[in-house]
Amino acid sequence: MNNLSLVMIVKDAAFWLPGFISAHEGLAADWVAVDTGSTDATPALLARAGARILHVPWRDDFAEARNHGLAAARKPWVLLLDADEIIAPADRPRLEAALRQEPRLGYLMEARNYCRRGSHREWQPLRADTPDLPLEADGFFVSRRIGLFPNHPGIRFTGRIHETVLPALQRLAMPVIPLDVPVHHLGYAGPEQVNRDRRDRYRTLVERKLEEDPGDWQAMIEMAGIDLEDGRLPQAQALLERLAQGPRGLRPVVRGTALLAEIREGQGDLGQARELLRDVVRQDPGFLFGWIRLIRHEADGGRWAAAIELLELADGMFPGGEPLILREALRCRAHVGDLAGALAAADALLEICPGWSEIRSVRDRLAKASGHGSRNDEGTGSPAEPGGDRQEPGL
Repeated sequence: MNNLSLVMIVKDAAFWLPGFISAHEGLAADWVAVDTGSTDATPALLARAGARILHVPWRDDFAEARNHGLAAARKPWVLLLDADEIIAPADRPRLEAALRQEPRLGYLMEARNYCRRGSHREWQPLRADTPDLPLEADGFFVSRRIGLFPNHPGIRFTGRIHETVLPALQRLAMPVIPLDVPVHHLGYAGPEQVNRDRRDRYRTLVERKLEEDPGDWQAMIEMAGIDLEDGRLPQAQALLERLAQGPRGLRPVVRGTALLAEIREGQGDLGQARELLRDVVRQDPGFLFGWIRLIRHEADGGRWAAAIELLELADGMFPGGEPLILREALRCRAHVGDLAGALAAADALLEICPGWSEIRSVRDRLAKASGHGSRNDEGTGSPAEPGGDRQEPGL
């Protein structure tokens, strides 16, 4: 793509670079890689692939490192990728269409961060449209970033960690619109030691970020998540209680309130947990996991009619079928004896996520119990509810 600069930062990325280079051949006419101190074959691999390499000392600041790359970019558009990320070939036409626009706006891109179930509170199952990737994962969690934007001297990253160009685009009055080109992030499904090292680095950087701006709501939710992962419940709870008093509707505040509800539930304060979850849904009806947690809370409390009513509301909020909502529908319908409704939910879910073996097994037991037959010979016995994810660690 003749008008595109690919900009990345790297350090000791030799494990990921062969796959990255193979996947993105011909993607960009200009490729800038900021190396912050590699000791492996990273520079040699990049040089052979045609990247321009900038050697920049690491100063505990992702924005600073990325901005060196932006300053060196030569084409009208900039695409942000890391070495453990891939854009699927099937999505290139949509990327090319975006690049035909005048470079006067930013594009918000969804990153699918592949991981194992149980490793993240916002885990979702793999979809039928997941490309053929070298994955040791059964799902992903979603994050979003402005990943494609104009090459403009006024557009630079801010933020020591989880850096962004959004404030710069806002200052320039440039709109930000969604781009249906997912970024497939493989790093969380990589070697466990790499993930442990990443978390240790993130703790240090988020601590500094919060010290520099104690009122940064995003830094608070990041720090609370790390504290929960590390078993520092009192510290996490203090941050989450502050977040719950923050600006209503702000996504870090909403997510913090949901996490506080989880803590209250674990402490046995079920009434407070329920009120917090109801408030999460009121504040941000588009937050999928607010609905999921509230529906589960009602079902776990035996309030099946209330759970089903919430499911119907959530279904209207997320048309087209959200797998996790369908899973809760399967559970609730099966529990109240609505086998036809449960079977319909299972069938819809398997259309979206055909590889979810647990759901396929439940679906077959439901089919046998209701006399509709089985798709295969898996499973025997009475219908069963799919398992929940109530103890998933991490953010």
